[in-house]
Amino acid sequence: MKLLLALSAIPAALACLHTWGDAHDDALPGLDGIGSCGAVDNGLTVCSSDWGSRIDQDGHYIISCLPGYVYAFTKNGATTWYANPSNAFSWTNGPRSSSYCCYGACDDKGPTLSCTDYDWDKWMYCQVGLRVAGRREKCQWQVAASM
Repeated sequence: MKLLLALSAIPAALACLHTWGDAHDDALPGLDGIGSCGAVDNGLTVCSSDWGSRIDQDGHYIISCLPGYVYAFTKNGATTWYANPSNAFSWTNGPRSSSYCCYGACDDKGPTLSCTDYDWDKWMYCQVGLRVAGRREKCQWQVAASM
């Protein structure tokens, strides 16, 4: 009982925070985009690319969130910024990346252009058993609207 009371006193972002994302770096200007991105804070979905996204003045993706929450990351997903009503912090994701030929003579010896896909799935501050709270769902690529 005392453990339950102690856990309920932990701020939301410190109980269990799950963030994930997919980003596409295209060789042609204006075709970069994101896939499924979101944040689940203590079991509550607080940010989701299904609700929208945009690119800020510095070229970072900002995912639509509930009021009082912020989820943003660099185009390659390496650095993330997160805020809830009581905390704000950033971290490094170490995303997986995959580069491939996306334009040109990919199967020949002619000129080619490469694209890179990045993805990450980060869990922080979670107690055993809380990881089932957030689920990651894939969706089609969407090009983020420029500000």
